[in-house]
Amino acid sequence: MFYTFEGIQNFRDLSGITRADGAKVRPKALMRSGNFSQASEADLTRLHDDFGPWAVVDFRGETELEDSPDQPVAGASYHSLPTVDMNEVRDMDDPRHPGERIHIRTSADLVDSPDRPSPAELAGQLDLVYQLLATSTRATAAYRAFFELALEAAGRPLLWHCTQGKDRAGVGTFLMLRVLGFDIATATAEYMLSARFFQGVLDHLEAQGTSAADLAFYRPILLPERRRLNIYLDALDQERGGLEAYLGDDLGMTAAKRQQLQAAYLFV
Repeated sequence: MFYTFEGIQNFRDLSGITRADGAKVRPKALMRSGNFSQASEADLTRLHDDFGPWAVVDFRGETELEDSPDQPVAGASYHSLPTVDMNEVRDMDDPRHPGERIHIRTSADLVDSPDRPSPAELAGQLDLVYQLLATSTRATAAYRAFFELALEAAGRPLLWHCTQGKDRAGVGTFLMLRVLGFDIATATAEYMLSARFFQGVLDHLEAQGTSAADLAFYRPILLPERRRLNIYLDALDQERGGLEAYLGDDLGMTAAKRQQLQAAYLFV
């Protein structure tokens, strides 16, 4: 379910998502969004009063936090769990071609830059981000800590985000739904819901007279793609022994821990 805020994008809770056996996510227990750097006082008050998160998880990198720090939510502990830093990742070893370096530029701020990447280049760079989310030790450590925090929360409300709540938070949500026993199709459908929010953003930009070239630039940044999630899953197959092995061996989500989370966050 989506909720509208003044300065927080793509906010929704996972309540009502239903498993094949009828179990559902508890209302306002597991929530995802974009970052809180532009949250208004009214937004922060509403987060506290209406949603009451026990903890907020931020999947952005350290340099991103320096550029756009979150506004604190009263009553919630804050946990920085960096996965892929969209600033640092611009200059790093290319996992596809050992020994080579890559320079990734994925920020919407580049729309006015004379050397901005083409839409095709940008899409390819974002594809690589998904490969890094599957293969980097940093991302694995972040998602493992995310689940450890969820176990500690023991049913108390959790809220997680990245910049737009689409990619790094989207993968975190996908993994959470799999741990909670939802099938791939259901977890993928929830991942794709970000398209509903950001298509509205694109429509608004078009109505304001944004050029077709600029809209083409924004589109791969804003819209999720099933193909990109498949890149993530393929990388897990190749490097981690598959999704289930990754959840169990790398993230430490044993059958007992999965049952613990399911008992805490699902109801029939």
